[in-house]
Amino acid sequence: MRRVNRFLALILVVLVVLYVGIGLVFHDRWQQALTVCRQDRVAKGAFVEPEWSPLVTVFFDVTFWPVYAWANWHNHGRVFPPCPA
Repeated sequence: MRRVNRFLALILVVLVVLYVGIGLVFHDRWQQALTVCRQDRVAKGAFVEPEWSPLVTVFFDVTFWPVYAWANWHNHGRVFPPCPA
C-alpha cells in the first residue's frame, strides 16, 4: 500500500510541476504579447490601462492559463489574441 501511495504522490507532483511549468511559459508569452499591444497603443496615442502587480499577474496567469487559452481560442482562433484596435 505504501508503494502505491508513493507512486500516486509522485504522479501528482509531476502533474503539478507540469501545470505550473506550462503556466509560467504561458505567462511569459502573454506578457510579451501585452507589451507589444501596449507599445502599439502608446504609439497611436490611445489609452493604455495600467499594469497590475507582477505577483498578482503571475498568480492569475499560472493558475488560470487553461481558461485564458480556451477563451482566446474560442473567441479569436488563437491562444494569444491579436491586439484590439
